[in-house]
Amino acid sequence: MQNDVGTEPAGDAWRAAASEADIRNSYRLFLGRPVESLAALRSKRPMTVEGVVVELLSSSEFTQHFERPMLDHGQVDAWLFDGFPRERLLKWAADVLPLGAAGRRLPKAKTWREALVIVFDAPGFRRFLTSRPHLAHLHQFSKCIEDAKELPMARAPWKGAS
Repeated sequence: MQNDVGTEPAGDAWRAAASEADIRNSYRLFLGRPVESLAALRSKRPMTVEGVVVELLSSSEFTQHFERPMLDHGQVDAWLFDGFPRERLLKWAADVLPLGAAGRRLPKAKTWREALVIVFDAPGFRRFLTSRPHLAHLHQFSKCIEDAKELPMARAPWKGAS
């Protein structure tokens, strides 16, 4: 089903109660790490997937480690995105996030940079961001990520230090 701007609306999973897998996947995709504790995981169980994503993108951790470095300097800390995105994480994102037709390209992404450009550039996800005043500025992320030479670029001081 398509809406009047030619993009598919968000599915039921986006507005459904978040499962443990939804919460774990949201953390990995948007914060680049696993959930810090079972208590943190359980505290988000009453939320929808949309609510979990709003909370993560509104967090000081996202601002400090991803938003400010990307918007100000075009880079993020390497430790956030170790390795390559896993296919099952990308498939989850394509199935659950409001990505519309762009979601079909997501499971084929080979780098974090490519995956994040697809997510932040998808019309449905951009509408989600711009519908929340405190997240509206993130609509420019896909351009910042795309312009970055590579993702990741910086290294955390405790990783690989000699």
